[in-house]
Amino acid sequence: MRRRRPRRPPPRGPGCVIERPRLLPAVILGAMSLLALKLLAWTAEPYPGTVPASAPLFAAAATAKSEPSGPAKLVAPARSPGLFDPETTGSVPAPAPKAENEKADAEAAAARMANDPNNKAGIMNGTAQPVSPSEKAILERLGERREELDGRMRELEMRERLLDTAEKKLDGRVGDLKALEEKANPAVKAAAEETKAIKSLVIMYEAMKPKDAARVFDRLNLDVLVPVVQQMNPRKMSEVLASMSPDKAEKLTVALATSGRAPALDRVASESPLPGNELPAIAPASR
Repeated sequence: MRRRRPRRPPPRGPGCVIERPRLLPAVILGAMSLLALKLLAWTAEPYPGTVPASAPLFAAAATAKSEPSGPAKLVAPARSPGLFDPETTGSVPAPAPKAENEKADAEAAAARMANDPNNKAGIMNGTAQPVSPSEKAILERLGERREELDGRMRELEMRERLLDTAEKKLDGRVGDLKALEEKANPAVKAAAEETKAIKSLVIMYEAMKPKDAARVFDRLNLDVLVPVVQQMNPRKMSEVLASMSPDKAEKLTVALATSGRAPALDRVASESPLPGNELPAIAPASR
């Protein structure tokens, strides 16, 4: 079998060959060099709005070259067309901002009038822009829609005025009804109290014996007796009427029979009969 030769150690010394550099140290060195170059460029670059240190020198040199000397200074203002001598011609004032604003407003108004399809003067002068058929149809529809909306608004305003008028009338009617109710309340209260008093008298006379009640009825006035008798039980009243005197019973019967008749019928019955060819006069209705 073949023997492996032992590996010799790498030679070392002044005459030895230098080893190959590794990759990582080379990358680190390149990155540091690039960073140093960036820093140098950043420090040398002027800030925004500043002039490098060398700029004033170049500017001074250019000014010195362009500035005339001697008699040329007197001739230069006359040859330059953009300069004027303030002693002879006067200074030209800067345009006022108000005049510029007015000019801009006038131009904008002229542009609006030129773009307006209803501008008759522009149409006659030919300055208005032509309108296509589709735009014209859209404008006509918008005009019709606007007229329709205006008509609806007028109708709504009219309805609102009518509703306000009706509401005011209803408020007036309600006020009148309240006033009538306030006026009628005392009469209603008095009638209720009178009815209550008569009811108590009816209960009292119905509880009495017929003969005792008849003696009292013989002495009472018909104005007081009729309301009491009208509310009494007919069976109880028949017994009381049988015990009353004939004259008083007759008057009470006549009063009960005529209490429900109208005053006009009583007046017609009391008057003398008219001839066959005449009609009774009709009394005017009381307001």
